[in-house]
Amino acid sequence: MRRTTAYLASWVLLFTTARADAPPAPPSSPSPVLTIVTLGDSITHGVRAGVRPEETFAAISERELKTKGLNVRVLNLGIGGERTDQALKRLDAITNSRPQVVTVMYGTNDSYVDAGKEGPRVSLDDFRKNLRAIVERLLLHGIDPVLMTAPREAENAPLNGLGENRNLRLAPFMVACREVAKECQVPLVDHFARWTDAEAKGQSLKDWTTDGYHPNPAGHQDLANAMIPVLLEAVRPNTPRVPFTTRLDTVLEHNDGKFLWYHPRVTAIPSPNEPGVPEVLMTLQKHLNVSDHYSGLSMMRSKDLGQTWTEPDAVAELDWIHEPGDVDVAVADVTPGWHPATGKVLAVGAQVRYSKKGKQLEDQPRSNQTAYAVFDPKSSRWTAWRRLEMPDGESFNFARSACAQFVVEPDGSILLPFYIGRSAEVPYAVTVVRCGFDGDKLTYREHGDVLALDVARGLYEPSLIRAGGRYFLTIRNDLKGYVTAGDDGLHYRPVKAWTFDDDQELGSYNTQQHWLAHGDCLFLIYTRRGANNDHIMRHRAPLFLAQVDPQRLSVIRETERVLVPERGAELGNFGAAAISDRESWVTVSEGLWDQKARERGAKGALFVARVLWEEPKPPVLKSTREALQGGKPVRVVCFGDSVTGVYYHTGGRRAYTDMLRLALRRSCPTANLTMTNAGISGHTTRDALARIDRDVLSHKPTLVTVMFGLNDVARIPIEEYRKNLDEIVARCQSAGVEVLLCTPNNVIDTGDRPITKLLAYCDVVREVGRRLNVPVCDIYARGESQRNRDGRAWRLGMSDEIHPNMDGHKRIAESIAQAITGTDVSLADVPPPTPLLARTTAQLKEGRPIRIIAMPPFDDLLRAALKAEAPDAKLEVTPWPTDGKTLAELEQDAKARIRPAAPDLVVIAVPRTAKPGVQEAFIHDYAWLMNWSLNFGLGGWDCIVIHPSVIAADPSGENDHLIRQLVRAQDLPLIDRPPGDDRPAAELLRDWFRQQPWQE
Repeated sequence: MRRTTAYLASWVLLFTTARADAPPAPPSSPSPVLTIVTLGDSITHGVRAGVRPEETFAAISERELKTKGLNVRVLNLGIGGERTDQALKRLDAITNSRPQVVTVMYGTNDSYVDAGKEGPRVSLDDFRKNLRAIVERLLLHGIDPVLMTAPREAENAPLNGLGENRNLRLAPFMVACREVAKECQVPLVDHFARWTDAEAKGQSLKDWTTDGYHPNPAGHQDLANAMIPVLLEAVRPNTPRVPFTTRLDTVLEHNDGKFLWYHPRVTAIPSPNEPGVPEVLMTLQKHLNVSDHYSGLSMMRSKDLGQTWTEPDAVAELDWIHEPGDVDVAVADVTPGWHPATGKVLAVGAQVRYSKKGKQLEDQPRSNQTAYAVFDPKSSRWTAWRRLEMPDGESFNFARSACAQFVVEPDGSILLPFYIGRSAEVPYAVTVVRCGFDGDKLTYREHGDVLALDVARGLYEPSLIRAGGRYFLTIRNDLKGYVTAGDDGLHYRPVKAWTFDDDQELGSYNTQQHWLAHGDCLFLIYTRRGANNDHIMRHRAPLFLAQVDPQRLSVIRETERVLVPERGAELGNFGAAAISDRESWVTVSEGLWDQKARERGAKGALFVARVLWEEPKPPVLKSTREALQGGKPVRVVCFGDSVTGVYYHTGGRRAYTDMLRLALRRSCPTANLTMTNAGISGHTTRDALARIDRDVLSHKPTLVTVMFGLNDVARIPIEEYRKNLDEIVARCQSAGVEVLLCTPNNVIDTGDRPITKLLAYCDVVREVGRRLNVPVCDIYARGESQRNRDGRAWRLGMSDEIHPNMDGHKRIAESIAQAITGTDVSLADVPPPTPLLARTTAQLKEGRPIRIIAMPPFDDLLRAALKAEAPDAKLEVTPWPTDGKTLAELEQDAKARIRPAAPDLVVIAVPRTAKPGVQEAFIHDYAWLMNWSLNFGLGGWDCIVIHPSVIAADPSGENDHLIRQLVRAQDLPLIDRPPGDDRPAAELLRDWFRQQPWQE
């Protein structure tokens, strides 16, 4: 075994005490000036008769932003009469001034039709292309664009050259502006829609303009009012810092002049016996002292978190393949990754063909492709390398996923970032490929957007990560590093040059960058110029780590730390991986090419740089907790969708809001509670904002729990979901109300709500909570934990594919109560609510007929049982036939029969003969039989279930216990045969009805 050693003890001491949340104090100097440019036409320029320079929206925005504590200047670069094609011609002058944000507002002149012309000055298609080109070019310079639609024109605006109202031509151009903003995933300020809405509500646009289309001071004020929230989000730092320490270990040193150990990359293999202490597998190769000439693959293993390692072991299955003509086929630039669904390690790298002297060859079609191998931890065996077969077409002639971090999705599919091209001689482009993996074979399924840049060798060596509900790509180019983000893993905004958050270039170029994520927070590992490292090839040392602003896609300069110091060697080929929830590793070897590097201290070392995450204390609901414990009045509003509301899934009488009351009182017996259920079926966060004042804040709550997402995932874009949650929190906090965010519950995978997509929305909830310092109750994670421990128990807590039943609601309430109070409680013993037959009892007391739908033989037996307790009862019993019907047919019968009839009492007594083929079908059909037998929403009619043992005891009944579990989980009354009781069904039924509190 090889034992790791600490490298440079004094350096380790220095950096293990460095904290990302406590950077060195900066010199006392004012914060740097943030520059915002407003790009546009005469509406942007603004100054005209009746409008002074200080009254333009640019000047107003600058003043307002300064009042919010920002050191900002807003440069108004609007030019009268300008169109998008003319803006493109002067864009270089704007980018050279390096503003942080550029607002872009065009369309009024582009869409105008001159006299004697039949079409606009700029065609709609060219307008769209021009806008996109402006956005792309700004991003390529690391500048954040904000697109803005032009304001709607007033009724007194002059007509165009065809005698038309100019809004008719302007409107489709504004639609195109919205589309470009959505495609490029950049912020949009929709003045046109805002002014259209204002006009529809009675605002005269003449009062906002000087001549019908140029804003007057009031119009400029409204434009600024719409812009300021978007500009604040673009320039104000809002990324919470994550504290961490680092430690550098030396795994081995090799410096014999014949080869170097290179490309070390690791993956963690979970240990079934020691949770949190995984086995770590490292792949590495020999660099054979010729550029990019590598041996076959070797591996090292550690079972004690890197304290000791096995020696490098060449894997015979992964060695070179020798072909005629002195050609060696190898796989280089390998990245291993754990695949939880199959319990295997997947290693992915670049297939390379070498000449005898180590030169890379492109001597046959598709010489440069992607290969993979699979490691089985149980047998400790590797498969041989196999090629991932890509689609036909010349764009995949060169197709490498190399030096690339990849993402394993919750459904087991794999997102592999590729760089592709017609050959190695043309600029590369980047795409992400979704692959299937069954534990043995990796197969192409689809690929996403192709990102291209015709500069030097183009875009290549991408790395991918998922964090905070989004996907992030960092990409190599010969001149700069680039970054992009997307919501689904396949589609991305145009690439943006990496910059620091002060808008200065990062200085990373012609080398890899890789990612780490901790929770919702994102980190970049990189090399760069400007670190007294001009003597290092391509400035590939030292190796830095810094936190990333995931919204602006910039590196937060104050968080930058040296992970691996420079000592003469280059550190450009490295790997990064999460090892546990508390620890991530960056692995790298020294590229030791000459004596000068040795003289500076390089020894051909292989390093493991550990990043040890320090968990910040989670925010707590201090006011609510103190009030609960002190017996003071506490008003809790549970705000959400159908999972929150009272519906048939939980028996129609109560839901987790009611269970939360019980849980809080068990934790705090003196609690003085008022609970309000503000859940409405089908609602999204967009609906929530529309009703928050009426349904939530009007109750003057102490605490609001917020759980939306299951409808948002099907209908609301993820960025709008994020902003809506931000706004809900802000509205509550501005009213002095504490907020507890909840992730939506986990579900059964469906087309409308795929688990992969839902997980991204859950990540958004976590990210919002972390960023706004609001506590999060992770309902999804708790449900997944139970599903992993006991999938059957989790399934029995679901009423359908997405809605929990009462057992599921009890678990939700337990989780929320723990998040509020910090203590665990159990609600497993809570019985159904009494009286069990509330509607039937009320009908009896009021002398009204009781309309009953009952399965036989209880349609007859029920009469006698009820008459025995209430001789004057007026009973109208409708039989519900079951003979010859399957459970699935009875479920459909319930759907057609019960709710249209709206009875007072439903009696379910499924005979043993109604069997499905498999148990999952039984669970589904029986649950839906109960669902359809209940009113859709709160209240309605009574429903009881009679166990088949009441008719005939059968200890070996196949589903008898399962029925009891399902009925209890639905919060419904069950009439059952007690053990050892052999009385006839009629007597059991009469005894049950005798126990009901009819006179209360």
